[in-house]
Amino acid sequence: MDVQGTVSVGECGLDTSGRTSWRVLQRQKMIFESQVRIAARRGLPIVIHCRGGMRTSEECLTILGRHLMKTHCVHRHCFTGDLAEHRMWSDAPYLPLERGGVGSPFQVEGVVEAIAEDRAISIRLVAEATTRNARGLYQIE
Repeated sequence: MDVQGTVSVGECGLDTSGRTSWRVLQRQKMIFESQVRIAARRGLPIVIHCRGGMRTSEECLTILGRHLMKTHCVHRHCFTGDLAEHRMWSDAPYLPLERGGVGSPFQVEGVVEAIAEDRAISIRLVAEATTRNARGLYQIE
């Protein structure tokens, strides 16, 4: 994996949101561990898809902790848990803003507005902070 311009490894992780057999989960774990080792070896951020509840989150964190230093950059993009799990690790919700809808990049504006309202700051500050964070995480100028 020496592709010029590569800025991260992933999206990778564990997904037990459907009917996942023990064998399928073990295969997911094996592949995920390989991807985490690549991120560690290359010093690249890793983008995590970890869906299926608190137990799945704990398994993802265990694998990450086994292979990455605590300072390694991790971007968990897929999130379906509750507030406690959100505080454990996450950047944003995976699910749509409203029940019954479909999640989409077109909802970014609504997410930014919700963050600004929650934090009592301007939309501009949220946009600047998230842009700065993404550029820093992925080392983009």
